Amino acid sequence: MTESNSVFVLFIDAHPDLVDATMKQIEMFRAKHSLIAEDEVHKTSTIKGVERGIGLVLKRAMRSLLEEKHSLMLVLEGDETLRRVELEPLLNKLEKNGAGRHRDEYAVKAYQRRKTSAPVVGGIFRRLVAWGIRSEALEGIPFHRNTDGGGFQEQLWEELQVAGKRVAEIEVSVSRSEKPSLSQTLKHFFYSTSARSKRVAHELGLRWFGAFDINGPVSYPAKPSPVGSHSRLAAMVAPGSTALDVGCGQGYMASLLKDKGCVVDGVDIHISKGAEKYCRKVWRVDLEHGYGPHIKGPYDVVLMGDVLEHLRNPAGLVRDSRRILAPGGLLLCSTGNVAHWFMRLSLLLGEFNYTPKGILDRTHIHLFTRRTFRSLLQDEGFAIQSEDLSLLPLEEIFGKIVSTAQVDSSCFDNKNSGLKSSLVFTVDRARRMQHALARKLPGLFAYQIILAARKRDMY
Repeated sequence: MTESNSVFVLFIDAHPDLVDATMKQIEMFRAKHSLIAEDEVHKTSTIKGVERGIGLVLKRAMRSLLEEKHSLMLVLEGDETLRRVELEPLLNKLEKNGAGRHRDEYAVKAYQRRKTSAPVVGGIFRRLVAWGIRSEALEGIPFHRNTDGGGFQEQLWEELQVAGKRVAEIEVSVSRSEKPSLSQTLKHFFYSTSARSKRVAHELGLRWFGAFDINGPVSYPAKPSPVGSHSRLAAMVAPGSTALDVGCGQGYMASLLKDKGCVVDGVDIHISKGAEKYCRKVWRVDLEHGYGPHIKGPYDVVLMGDVLEHLRNPAGLVRDSRRILAPGGLLLCSTGNVAHWFMRLSLLLGEFNYTPKGILDRTHIHLFTRRTFRSLLQDEGFAIQSEDLSLLPLEEIFGKIVSTAQVDSSCFDNKNSGLKSSLVFTVDRARRMQHALARKLPGLFAYQIILAARKRDMY
């Protein structure tokens, strides 16, 4: 996108002193840096009394930002008490580097921390006074779906994170004629919590929110957790085995097997350098049609970590696995459990929403319960040897919700502070309870089903 090197400035309920101080700072910054070209500072008149329609005002401003191709938009959210905000730290974050590349931050939020003796509470009750966003950050962001009223900005921050664009947070010096309103800080905390909760509910498939339905390239990272499906599958492979890693991706599973002295070949629809590093051979194959004649085996183990749900004909691939397995060879595979209690609860609430990842991943063509997954393997000539499971990732869910309160996810490893250690204790107890229930009722509480099946000599 071609854009001018200019800034779009929007003042919301700002005192005239704040407007004057801001424009002077921008001019001083322009004189020292390349962020804003001379005579290309664009600003609106101060907008008053827009609390109920602030989202609509910001939508219009963002459309102007994209249509007029400015570099960035700067928004100052004032009130009658706010006289000046120190903008240089915020503008420095958004400035272009000398090489013409942008910094990692696509947007920056500037806060005034509410002074309090309790540091955690001070981190929660902060007053957003200014923010800036680069124009390229808005590409692909459905901000038109955000609320027309209060809470627009908080939804925008969550959308940027869903899209993988970094949002920096800084504390800045401000000048006020009196103390900031507690009601305003409480209102911001409410909007932040609401937006984060909606995002988490959307990502988990519990409810659908258009603001967070951001389509883009989806990558499937490895699951390195010791209780994750990939680690558990790798642990089932005997040292020194000859294995075929189906859907080898970047080679994470192959790296675990190579450390055990296994000889590993890989197959995927895309070939990556990571897989070539750990695999003896890597084939590019469309698995909808089986492995093809060039993959012959025999292999001691065939691994399918979260693969079968992506195929129109999963039974065909399972059947073809018999051909390349050695007599008595082992098929190891995992898939999501669509009958998990969380999915049942979503359906009870009238929701069945496909998401970028998870059990209802948009690319999932077949969905399995524990019973249908076991039947798939048995019907194609395999005997189930053992069954394992993985659990709903509570740490990730709690981490997303807790981060609203500015508590870093590392709190789960830190048991030295009251609130943080309480969260650790709560998650740990919930995990233990979930594990016990999953062992008793795997069809209801297992998030993923992991099966080890032996090739039967029946044909």
